[in-house]
Amino acid sequence: MADRLPDALASTVAKRMRAAYRNPDPLVAQADLEALARELQRSYPGAAASLQEGLVETLTIARLDVPPTLVRTLRSTNCIESMIEICRDHAANVKRWRDGQMVLRWIAAGMDEAAKQFRRVNGHLQLPALRDALDATVPAITPGKEDAAQSPLDRPPRFHGERDNLARPRRPAADHPSGQGEPSLGLPAHQGELQQLGMQVSATAIRTTLRRHGLDPAPPPATTTWRAFLRQQAAGIVACDFFTVDTIWLRRLYVLFFIELDTRRVHLAGLTANPNGVWITQQARNLLLVLEERERRVRFLVRDRDAKFCRGFDDVFGSEDAEVLVTPVPAPNANAYAERWIRTVRAECLDWLLIVGRGPLEEVLRVYVEHYLRHEALPRPGGMEGAPPPACRSRPAKLRAA
Repeated sequence: MADRLPDALASTVAKRMRAAYRNPDPLVAQADLEALARELQRSYPGAAASLQEGLVETLTIARLDVPPTLVRTLRSTNCIESMIEICRDHAANVKRWRDGQMVLRWIAAGMDEAAKQFRRVNGHLQLPALRDALDATVPAITPGKEDAAQSPLDRPPRFHGERDNLARPRRPAADHPSGQGEPSLGLPAHQGELQQLGMQVSATAIRTTLRRHGLDPAPPPATTTWRAFLRQQAAGIVACDFFTVDTIWLRRLYVLFFIELDTRRVHLAGLTANPNGVWITQQARNLLLVLEERERRVRFLVRDRDAKFCRGFDDVFGSEDAEVLVTPVPAPNANAYAERWIRTVRAECLDWLLIVGRGPLEEVLRVYVEHYLRHEALPRPGGMEGAPPPACRSRPAKLRAA
């Protein structure tokens, strides 16, 4: 859906959708999402249709009280999108379709190829709980009593006097009192919040009231540094970056990798001569499937401002409730873990070899990543605060032998 919205509006819509899906009451969640769809219908009908697609089904899963792990899996479409992408690649060379039977045969062959890469989804052991919940709910709907057994999701409540503002959602005053819970608020912001509640108060009166109660209109921001943030949240942070390798035939190849900050485990996503949006989005889906199999959850993704990272790449992580952190332009140290691994793989491996083509480069990187995981990416008892991992002492000759 985000592909059908401008960049300035996509982030606001995504925040409202996440807040609605996290609401424990499915009735209120559906009312909020339908109100958002009505707002988008005026200017972005395609995005509104995408939002309404599968809305009741998704909220029904939440209403059935399914375990949270299975809810996250069923709410995401990454598994289906991966299968569709594999089927599309399998039939990419077909130039003309004769009839519908030919289409079915090629799709079946593509799905058979995709089935070789299938893994068990996260929460598959909880599927019996979903079946029991459905068995307990579906028999209650009998013929001739559709009106009495109508799902509550089909009867959204009406909220009288509620305003839906897409650009700036209204925040209740009880949840965010003046001077507390909003570190970035100043006098103009307080005045604007009161105007939304129908109160005309001057900035001088607000300043006097806050000082009388010992409150600062704009408390100083938190002093947490970027380094401290990475150390504290390392268990849920994944960094990614590209680096290039030139072959002896002067052909440039782009390598995409991901690194987990807490264990230094490197995931070699792939390499290509043309890193377009479709390719990089598929690599993001593949990474999430691998992390789900290891029961690892990504909370933050750190990347730079490279134009190769398209919106679809960010949306894949956004669907898993992961926040994408984009580093500033003149600050390469903000993504220091990925940059340091690039320096390591160049100094210990690539600078000693002549790369002929893509196949040899894949084999060289695969062997080096296995070597790196054995010697440097092992978990340490002290975590991020413990001693550094043992240094790599191998020579290029041993790498060639491997």
